[in-house]
Amino acid sequence: MSPNSFNFGLLVITLYLLSCNTLKLQSNQVKLSEQASYFIQAVPDELVGHTSLQKLQVAEQDNQHEFLLQTELAEDSIQMVGFSLSGIELFQLTWRQNDEVVVSKMSDIPAQQLLAYYQLCNWPLVDIKNGLIGIDVLLSNGHSAKREFFESGSLSFSVTQNKHITQLIHHLDNYQITIETLD
Repeated sequence: MSPNSFNFGLLVITLYLLSCNTLKLQSNQVKLSEQASYFIQAVPDELVGHTSLQKLQVAEQDNQHEFLLQTELAEDSIQMVGFSLSGIELFQLTWRQNDEVVVSKMSDIPAQQLLAYYQLCNWPLVDIKNGLIGIDVLLSNGHSAKREFFESGSLSFSVTQNKHITQLIHHLDNYQITIETLD
């Protein structure tokens, strides 16, 4: 076997393994439940150029997971990278306007759902409403920092925002995500 054929074989194997970790979603539609979904929306003008680093704590029944999320918003794209608290990359997500969501998947974290929840927490209400199917969003009575999402009249999940802490509580699936924006 010549050194060139060995290098080519190694390259083919490496590319195959890398391709197994990349998921291209053919749609900008993200399922929120059996009946509800959300179409990823363009970055609002007021958020273009925004970058953030956040610590996420996901708590469900007896399990709790923590990881870091770095997000960059451009005029026509969104980049997200998830890291373990020790700095190991868990996933990369890229979304380009009028294109598909591409996730380099290295963990069981549903990155495309995180993107949808990121928008549902941070985008202006008008933009969110444009992307919702089978679910409605309302501001909580007397509480402009609390968004409530209803499916068929039942509260599905809610988002409460304070200065540096956002909390998403999924009432139907019994989990919550606490998002702390780091400086």
